[in-house]
Amino acid sequence: MKRFSNGLAYLFDTEGLTSSIIEDQVMSEKDIEEIIAAYYVSSIDRTETEGAKFLAAGHIVKSLLRAYGQLKQQYFKANNETLYLEIDTCQQEAKEARLELKKQEWVINQKN
Repeated sequence: MKRFSNGLAYLFDTEGLTSSIIEDQVMSEKDIEEIIAAYYVSSIDRTETEGAKFLAAGHIVKSLLRAYGQLKQQYFKANNETLYLEIDTCQQEAKEARLELKKQEWVINQKN
């Protein structure tokens, strides 16, 4: 399992990432059970060696999914803050435009 994990960690290196992305994720007993259940559902020829490989790969996939979820939450949180500022700016511009429109209407009424 260690050799298999090291091989997968090499893939992180090729993309300029560190395997700390997955090392920071703590696997609970439930997580391990879910990975093993996925192995039993997807595998016809179940062996201890293949199960260990699947567990290592499942750990990486689950950890990446969690990291993706956290990143997604952070992105949308930051994006919502930016979106609020953009909306506020647009509202201010609309208010100024309405004032300018009222001034122009007043000028037109005076000329009439």
